[in-house]
Amino acid sequence: MDFQSTPPTTAPYDNQPTPELLSVDQVWALLKSTNRQVACMMLVSAQANLRPSEVAGFRVRDIDFDRCEIHVRQQASPFPGQPPTARLKTRTSRRIVPLPKEAFRALRAHLDLVERENQNELISNHGE
Repeated sequence: MDFQSTPPTTAPYDNQPTPELLSVDQVWALLKSTNRQVACMMLVSAQANLRPSEVAGFRVRDIDFDRCEIHVRQQASPFPGQPPTARLKTRTSRRIVPLPKEAFRALRAHLDLVERENQNELISNHGE
């Protein structure tokens, strides 16, 4: 996994501890301990610096495989009984982000397991 070194984070308030970041080995162990769908979601989230709700809201058409980019247009809705996706919280949340090679390969492998219709949800709510 090609993680760039991250500078130390600072707490927003002096009395709050700085969160600890996972090491590369810890991230790999986490990915290996779960199913393929969740591992794919976690890998994309970690490598593309996306929120889990943004990754869960992807549709196949949001991924440009030719340019290795993800078009972040919506997020998963956290509310039961509501549509599965919701608007992003801010205008600047709507963006195009590069898709690292490992995340690209994981998405391709995952797509081999799901229907390839243009409007399909990439991540199902069933944890399969």
